[in-house]
Amino acid sequence: MLKKLFEKIIEAILMASSTVTTLTVLLIIVFLFKEAGGLFNESPLEGESVIVVNSVNPVKHLSATEIKDIYDQKITNWKQLGGKNDTIILFSLNYIEEYFSEEEVGSNFEFLPHKIDSLVGANTGILAIFSKEY
Repeated sequence: MLKKLFEKIIEAILMASSTVTTLTVLLIIVFLFKEAGGLFNESPLEGESVIVVNSVNPVKHLSATEIKDIYDQKITNWKQLGGKNDTIILFSLNYIEEYFSEEEVGSNFEFLPHKIDSLVGANTGILAIFSKEY
């Protein structure tokens, strides 16, 4: 009789353990789907991003469609947007290593604003996108 009682207690503990594990996994799945849904509803350009061109570039305003067409390589020359006959150079922080070394931007990106400013200033055909903090 004691053996049966012991077996029932062990069985109840295992059942409770599996229930808690199942609930935990379900909560994790719900959390991940909730977070992922937020990722896909927000554009990477929304929020604190800035799009800039060189100050001598005559094109001062771009529509969202024009920016998308530039990034999709449908528009590759400023002349297509009413500007000079100049190739559009795309720049984002994803390409920073192509332009500057790690030492040039600083270990905490402290020199990055100056580097972005000099890069945009030196390239009349550049269209740059980066975080507003820089």
